[in-house]
Amino acid sequence: MSSIVCTWVPGTTDTIRLTTAKKTLKIKLRQVHALLGRQAVNDLYLRGRHTKTISQEELEKLLNA
Repeated sequence: MSSIVCTWVPGTTDTIRLTTAKKTLKIKLRQVHALLGRQAVNDLYLRGRHTKTISQEELEKLLNA
């Protein structure tokens, strides 16, 4: 299991910083919705961050998106 944290890239309205233990990526909000679901988008808008524990397979899917 791995933990990921999604936060907004400052100054943007559609770019998300996805941080894992080994890597930091910048992805678009639509990709977050497609890969992590509506709850992740809601958390980003309401709290400014989304944290989730995911399996190794889900992590590989995110990193290769």
